[in-house]
This record gives sequence, structure tokens and C-alpha cells, in this order.
Amino acid sequence: MDYELQNSRAWDEELKDTHEPVVSGEFTWVEVPTGNTPKGAALPKKKNAKQAASSRVAARQPQFVQSLATKQVGQAFSRQARLPAVFYRRAPPGEWQTARRGRLILNEGPAQIREIDTEQISAAQASWRARKLPNATISVPLGIATDLCENLASIAVENGCFLHREKYNSGDTAALGIWGEKSKVQLTKQKIAHALGDDRGQGAGKGYFAKLQSLTPVLRPRHQKRWEQEVKRNRYRQIPPQDVVFGAIGSFHWPSTEYKPEDVLGSSYEALDSIRMDLKCFINYLADGNCFQVMGESKEVQQALLRIRKTCFQLTSRTINPVRVYLPHWRASVVPSHVYLEEYHGPRIIMGATKEEEEEQQKPMHSPRGEGTIEGAQELADAHQSSLLGIERVRLTLANAFKKLHYYQGHITLVIRLGTFVLQRYRTPEDELYELKEYEEMVKESQFYGKVTEEVGDAAATDGILATIQGAEDILVPQDAMIDHPKDVRATFSAVFVFEEEGKKVGDLRLVKSWHETKDEEDVSYQLVEDPDQWTRLDRDIGAPVQLVDLALTDLHTGGAWQFDITSTRSIDKGKLPITMLDFAKNVKIDTAAALRHDEVECFVTCRSAVPFKALRQEVHYRYNIRQSDYRLDLVRFQNFAYRQGKRISQTVSVVTEGQEERQDVPKSAWGLSVSRADWNSEFSKNERLPVGTSAEWPDDMESWFPASVFDDDYGSDGFRSLVSKLAKIEKVLRPETAEDQ
Repeated sequence: MDYELQNSRAWDEELKDTHEPVVSGEFTWVEVPTGNTPKGAALPKKKNAKQAASSRVAARQPQFVQSLATKQVGQAFSRQARLPAVFYRRAPPGEWQTARRGRLILNEGPAQIREIDTEQISAAQASWRARKLPNATISVPLGIATDLCENLASIAVENGCFLHREKYNSGDTAALGIWGEKSKVQLTKQKIAHALGDDRGQGAGKGYFAKLQSLTPVLRPRHQKRWEQEVKRNRYRQIPPQDVVFGAIGSFHWPSTEYKPEDVLGSSYEALDSIRMDLKCFINYLADGNCFQVMGESKEVQQALLRIRKTCFQLTSRTINPVRVYLPHWRASVVPSHVYLEEYHGPRIIMGATKEEEEEQQKPMHSPRGEGTIEGAQELADAHQSSLLGIERVRLTLANAFKKLHYYQGHITLVIRLGTFVLQRYRTPEDELYELKEYEEMVKESQFYGKVTEEVGDAAATDGILATIQGAEDILVPQDAMIDHPKDVRATFSAVFVFEEEGKKVGDLRLVKSWHETKDEEDVSYQLVEDPDQWTRLDRDIGAPVQLVDLALTDLHTGGAWQFDITSTRSIDKGKLPITMLDFAKNVKIDTAAALRHDEVECFVTCRSAVPFKALRQEVHYRYNIRQSDYRLDLVRFQNFAYRQGKRISQTVSVVTEGQEERQDVPKSAWGLSVSRADWNSEFSKNERLPVGTSAEWPDDMESWFPASVFDDDYGSDGFRSLVSKLAKIEKVLRPETAEDQ
């Protein structure tokens, strides 16, 4: 049973299972006795193919999906929204070799439903939601309350309280209610008074907020109306009052028996606040009926029920395990008959929690390489036909993946990366060689796990890559119309910081700082101008972006692979970041002289802050357009640095040379190459801050994502195939001696 094909069918409805595998045609796994198995001991009896297939499919069907299928609303989910299925992996058998266990993280159990991104509710705010009276009130001028309410609320939160605008007092003042413990409420009142400079002579309030202008007679009614509307909207976040008559009451039955709503929507179901406030409805959960009760006007109640339904779609979309497919793509006329594993020494970060993990990370990776030649004409034709079918399978899988991402919340990125294909979990070859068919069958199995490196290749493969790209004027042009030649393209610089999150509850923070070159006012010399900061949050389990789609077209002649990679991170509202993080970002500076020297070893980023970070990555970008298309090529030189408790960790590995072991430094820098389109980022930006209960509206057809160019010789044909041919031309420029035309 091809597990990856089964997983792909969750995305690709056109990949039909036409027949059950025949027992005699099954690939036979060879059990290698381990140290715990005595020689000559009988191995456990295997199931036949049909039993194994049925048991695996049954095991992979999680309770959440089963519960959806048993309810009418769940049937509507899969029928109308084409929800992706939820899968999990089974444990590998004993004969599999797992490389670099400290870096390899797999989902070995049922996929966990992640909660909707929302603000954590404190006990003080829960009291306000329950319509309890405030523990104290404070009166402030209307103009100050309107413009500085968020600042005042942050002071209350820092002291364990909750502050909310309640009502008007006499004149032009507003009453702010404060909920919380008595001692904390008193402290909050003192700090707010001090911040406003109303502490009877002790104030240093000028240091907190900028001076505000008084409201004019024209502005005062506008502020009052805006205040009243905002207060009314926020009241829908509370429990419904008992003496109100509603135009309609609707119910939405929670479709899952495995997960409770409070586990994924918050203790007070605060994830639904945007629905409550936008549609002016009260939404309450009835535990006895296992349903949400929506109260309001008839039209708004219907819309709220539909948005709650879409919220379930969003929850399910967050449980997607990635579809991983590694397919052979012969970019040369010769096809190898055997495959061997070649050691690969690339850049990496050596930082494990234990000494054993660090030793495991220091071991070299292995990349598959072809050897020999297929002689038979029919076998050669079949191999090239399989290569063409691999391109079609990638196209179909991507087409269906786009249809599944409309409900996904997060910062989604799609890039096509050129790297080296390495194995991370694989079956050890006999006599250090695989037959080609044996290797292809192994890659399809569920136990297999590989990856495409971020770098194009090792130091030897990328030597002189910048000059090579700059000289490829027949396929690359500068993005700036004022620049004539690729060699004149100026670099941009960036630094990526990763901050370890305490408690592992939400995930590590990632900050991206970037700078671009521009001429000074006299147009004499270049200076670096800082771009806006980008804050995102990584996955809490793997400490990296979540990989949604991993499709690779691999070439065994060179070890290279074109990876179609879709990843996501969680977007972060800059206003919700701790002040220490914002101060850190302000203190990050770039050494202009060091950056413009383009030294491959020197660190050009400086930062002075007490906030510790665990990783730093500095990048130098060169961006070009692919001639006669709207695709762009990014060439990046990057360096990774690891830190522990604010100190940089020495990065060395053990290398055996002529029978002697010695320590060598990990490569200081590496080159990466990727292809993308500006429209991809534009479309996926709609998912970045997707409101709860909505979906991103963008076209999901392949013609929109991979359009055909009017300059192509075969204009009007499949734009995706045209892109693959462009990728082959780019690789031929980098590896002219091996990347021959078919």
C-alpha cells in the first residue's frame, strides 16, 4: 500500500484507487535482526497485503473525522468545503535507518487539533463576561478615554486586572470599569492615575503618553457616537441578559466528541468574539445539548451559524499532516540502473539538548546517487514516461492543495527551491546498493522520510555560483528597469532571530529584519535603509514553520531536487508583543561597512539587548526576473549561528580523513536558490489575518497560479509544464556538465 499516494488522495481527488494490490506483486521488506533479536529466532508473521492495507487505513481514520461523518453537519463539511483528511504516521519497523534523530520530528500519533489564535482570557475578564459588577471604576476625560483606552487596558492586564469602557458620567467624562482582586485593582488605579499625571503632585505622566488635543464641539458628538457603538459591540462578548427578547434563536451542534469547544475556542469561547461583535449576536454554549446557541435578529443569526460552521472548517484545516511525495525526474537522457548513498556535508546547526543528540547531529547525511546505465529500450522508455507522469502528479497535487487552503489561518509561503535530496529515514541497502526499482519502491513507502536541503549543494557545488547567475543573461534580467545587466543588481540584507518561548505553549517567536541599498542624497555612495519588521510565531512542537506540502522532483545523476514547498507560520500582531521584544528590534543594527564588503565569514548584524535568542541567521539576497515571464529567482547566501544563554556555540563536526579523526568547522555560509511569483504572496496574504468563520477568496485554478507566458513557444499549453522547463534551464546553467537535455 502506497501511503504517500493515499495521503495525496486527500488533496488530489483525481488520484483514484483503481484496484487492490496483489500479494505476489507486493514489495517485500527484508527484516534485519537487531541486537535485541537472537540469531535464528522466528520473526513475527506478517499480514497479507489486503489485511495490512485495511488495518492501516482503519488506524489512520481519527475519531474527529469519524464523528464528522456520523453527523449531518459533518457530512456537509466534507461535501461542500472539501475538507482535507487528517492522517497520522505509524512507527517505523526495526530495519529502518533513522539519520540525525535529534533533528527529525514526525507525527507518531493522531493529529492534535490546534486552538484558534486568540487572546488568553484571565479570571478578571471572565468576571466581566459573566456580567459581574466592576470592583472599581475610574473617570477620565472622554478624549483621553477614546484614544488611550488600549494603553490603560494594558496597564490593567500587567497587574492581573481587566479594564473596559462602561458608560458616560456627567459631562464629558467616561467611566472605566476595573475587574480583578481587590489589592490588584487598587494598584491598577494608582498606576493609571500616575500614568495620566493625576497623582497629586508626584506625576511623571508626560513620560507615558503624548499630549492630546481637546475635543472641539464638532468632534465631541462624533467621539461620543463612536464610543457608544464600540461599547454596544463589546457587550455581545458577555453572556446574554435575562430580560431581553430576541428575534431568533439558532443552534449549532458541535460535531466532535473527541474535542470540547473550550479546548480549541478558549475557556469563554473568545475565539468567536469577532462573530459576536460583527453580527451583534450573543453566542452561548449549552453543555447539556452539546451545541452553541445563537441569539439575535433572524438574518444575523443565520449568518452567525454559517460562520461557526466555517470555524470548524478552519479548525480541521489546522490538523493537516503534510503530503510528502518524492518523484524521480530524469533531466538527462541516461537513466541509472542502481543507486548508492553518498555522504553529504552541508551547513547545519549543532545544538542538541543532550550530548548524544549533538553527536547524532554531527553525523553526515546521505544523498542518493545513480550508478550504471539501463540498457533495455523498453525500460528506458518506461523510466522517461514515469518522469513525465511525476510532473503531472505534482501538478494535480498542487491543484487540489490550493482548494484546501482557503480556510487556513496563517502566513503561508509557496516557493520552488533547488537543493540536494538527502535521506533521513530509509532502509539500509544490501551490498551498499539499491536496484533502481527497489529504490523507487522504498521512496513510496510510508516509513520513508527525506528532505531537500535549503542550500543548493556543498561548498564544491556552489563555488562561483554568484558569478554564474550574473552571467546568465539569456534567461535572467534585473528587476529594476534602470539596470541593464544582472551583474549590476545590488544586494539586500536580512537577519532572522529566533527567540525561545518559555513553557512551550504557543511556539518560538521569529523576527525578520531587512535592509536594502539606496543612493544617498548626493547620489554618490550607497547607504542601507531599514525595512519594516516581520514578526511571526513558529510551530510549538517542531520549532519551525509548519510544512503543508512537500513535493520534490529528484535527479539521481546530480542529487539535486526541485522542491515545491508550501509552509506556514502564525502571524503576530505587533501591538501584542512584549515591550522587551520591541526594544530588541529597535536595537538591532547593521554594520554597513561589513555588509558591503560581502565577506562570507564576517557577521554584519549587531544587537545590544538583554533578551536572549537561540538562533541567528544572516542573509544576503540577489533577486532577478526570469526572462519573458513574471517569475523571479532569488539567490541567497546565508549563515546560521546557534546561541545558548546568550553565547554563540562553536559549530564543529568530526571528520575522518585517511583513517584519522579530526574536528572541522561547519561551513560558515551556503547558497540557496528559489523561484517564486509576487502574486503568490499577494494571494496568500489574505490568509494571514483571516477572521474567524471566514475563508480567503482567491482563485484556486492552476492557470492563475502558474500562467502560461505569451513569449513561450507553446503558448496556450500548460503553464506548469512551461515552468518545469524553465527550471531545467536554470539547473543546466548551474550544472552544465551533468544537466543535459533529454
